Amino acid sequence: MLRQAAELEGRTFTDFVTTALQDAARRAISAAHVLELSIVDQQIFATTLIDPPGAAPALERSLSADIAANVLVVDAKDEQSAAFYRHHGFIALNDYHLALFLPLATARAFLRKGH
Repeated sequence: MLRQAAELEGRTFTDFVTTALQDAARRAISAAHVLELSIVDQQIFATTLIDPPGAAPALERSLSADIAANVLVVDAKDEQSAAFYRHHGFIALNDYHLALFLPLATARAFLRKGH
């Protein structure tokens, strides 16, 4: 079955299997280390970046939470929302331009500067 799939994609068996394993590893790591937020939580986080005096304690609690996370991932609802996140330092996750991430180290540094 794997050889047939590799042939259908015009790839070598080794390349096909290696790519499939790398994709599976990325998914497993992402599932374990990526914190996904609802649209409401995304808006709360963005508001925290813009207006930290009222919202900064919530962000600080999330940054100090006992979780194994390195980035905050958002799935913007549209291009306007994605532009908003990019303006605040989020980076496109892949070719799907509505998926963006912000390293938590960046958020921590932002808070240390007194924003």
